[in-house]
Amino acid sequence: MPARKFRCMPEFKINYFAGFILLAVLTVLPTGCATHSAGVGAALSSLKAGDTATALQWAERLKMSALSKNLGQIESGRIKMLAGDFAGSRADFATAIDKILEETENGPAIRVGSIGTTLVHRRLQTIRSAIMSSLRMS
Repeated sequence: MPARKFRCMPEFKINYFAGFILLAVLTVLPTGCATHSAGVGAALSSLKAGDTATALQWAERLKMSALSKNLGQIESGRIKMLAGDFAGSRADFATAIDKILEETENGPAIRVGSIGTTLVHRRLQTIRSAIMSSLRMS
């Protein structure tokens, strides 16, 4: 009878590349969020303390960033509104809305379904009017 080998632990193959990628992701992700949150936290705490100038400086820096221009415009409008500068707030909100519409709108669009529904509705109204008028004559 052959001798059996007993193993206490199964063999694991370690994929070093996958481990490296996981370590890199876990190292890089928290740093990006922490710096952004620190700026937001400072702006919020100064806004709560009534220091709208510091919060407005933060919003102005956001307007100059590559990815957060629209957010900076909206935040600037909100801070100006809280400070009582309603004309400035309205101008910032209008600029943000115009930029967003410019980026998302593709021009006037006509859906064939809406045209078809309108034509069918008008045709049904014409037929109904003709039936009603013929019933009145009888």
